[in-house]
Amino acid sequence: MAFLKFDRGKPTVCRMSANSIVINFDELVQLFLWIQWFFAVSLGTIETIMPLDLSSLLDVSHLATFIGGAAIGSAGQYLAERFTDQRRAQESASRNKKQFAELNEIMGALFKEMVDDLKGDKSCVIREFVILHNERIMFNSDTPRFAYYETKHPNIRNQVALLTEAGYLQGVTVGSAPIFRMQEPFVSMLRGL
Repeated sequence: MAFLKFDRGKPTVCRMSANSIVINFDELVQLFLWIQWFFAVSLGTIETIMPLDLSSLLDVSHLATFIGGAAIGSAGQYLAERFTDQRRAQESASRNKKQFAELNEIMGALFKEMVDDLKGDKSCVIREFVILHNERIMFNSDTPRFAYYETKHPNIRNQVALLTEAGYLQGVTVGSAPIFRMQEPFVSMLRGL
């Protein structure tokens, strides 16, 4: 049986019987380094390879370098995620402002009436409103609510559908009259007009 043996760092082919196979760890490491050197040089990626010193694997400086590298990598990952989250939050806020401005252009009269109602609310806690056909219809409720009329805002149901889809309103209808609750971010944006 043929095998490789190293004589002063150079591989040589030797013969041995099948009954006496001996593996020398130092020679195995040298074989690995020789194969690595051969492929690196043949590919033109490296000119020389430093010899492997097994005692250096447990050196304190190598351990400290490894721990430092792991800490820097973790910190980099954390900061990247943090800044990405901040960027996404800014983009989301920018989209919300743009969307609010577009809806304000479409339904400016309704927004103006909502702003007037919010400013006129002395308790500052009314968030719900009901849609009624006209001012002659009476709506009784234990909970105070604003009322908006289809005679004053002919497309109010479609406008409310757009506001609900945008996440500014939540439908809380109990009976037959459509009741909606304004979400707090929407109220804040209305008060900013």
